[in-house]
Amino acid sequence: MYYNTGDKYIGDWKNGKKEGKGIMHYNTEDKYDGGWKNGKKEGKGIMNYNNGDKNEGDWKNDKKEGKGIYYYNNGDRYEGDWKNEKRESKGNYFYHNKDSYKGNWINDLKEGMDTMILSNGEKYEGEWKDDVRDGKGIWSIHSKDLANKAIKNYKNYYR
Repeated sequence: MYYNTGDKYIGDWKNGKKEGKGIMHYNTEDKYDGGWKNGKKEGKGIMNYNNGDKNEGDWKNDKKEGKGIYYYNNGDRYEGDWKNEKRESKGNYFYHNKDSYKGNWINDLKEGMDTMILSNGEKYEGEWKDDVRDGKGIWSIHSKDLANKAIKNYKNYYR
């Protein structure tokens, strides 16, 4: 089915609406391949965005909802829960530089008692609020050079 917007749908129909399995090619060059219900994305599906991002996961009522993996065009990756198009509840974020965050999300922001591991071996286990470290936490330095530098800076600071 070709739309006057330039979109193209190939797949199953029911009562004049997309239903079942189908592929939608959008005029923006985005492409969705997956489940449909009552004319909206529903169930398992893969969305390839024209900017190079990709989402594989659950959809409900045309929105990311449930479990999924989102691949960002810069090499970052999020694996976890979605609610109403936003990261929500449990999820892991893997940065392209090998840093990682494992923990809770509320309204697309890091929130709660979580863990951030940096590629250089440093590790933060503690509280987050509104996407930043906030509250109690433990910062671990696993590099001898970094530890020596931190001790030196500490001694110089308190002279």
